[in-house]
Amino acid sequence: MNVIGGLQIDEPAADLAVAAAIGSSFRNRPVAADIAMVGEVGLSGELRAVSHLETRLKEAAKLGFKRCVLPASSVKSLKDPPLQLLPARSLNEALEQALI
Repeated sequence: MNVIGGLQIDEPAADLAVAAAIGSSFRNRPVAADIAMVGEVGLSGELRAVSHLETRLKEAAKLGFKRCVLPASSVKSLKDPPLQLLPARSLNEALEQALI
C-alpha cells in the first residue's frame, strides 16, 4: 500500500489497520480512538497471526492505546498482555469490535 507523501507500507501486521480504515469509510463509522489493530488479513478475510506480538502490544500501550483487536489464534500464546485484547477470527468480526 502507498500512503500520501510516498510512504510505503509493506508490513503484514498493518493489514488489519488499513482494512479497518477502508471499512470505516465504507460503513461511515469511525474506529474507536483507543483501539490498536494488529494482524494480517487473508484473501478470504481471515485474520492471521503476526510475529513479535508481545513487543507490538507493549509499544501500543506506551502510545496510549487501551485495547487491541488481533487474530484470535494469537491470544492463547500471550502472557499478561498490557492491553485489553479483542480477539477476532475474521475482518468482519474485527470491524464489529473496532467501529463505533
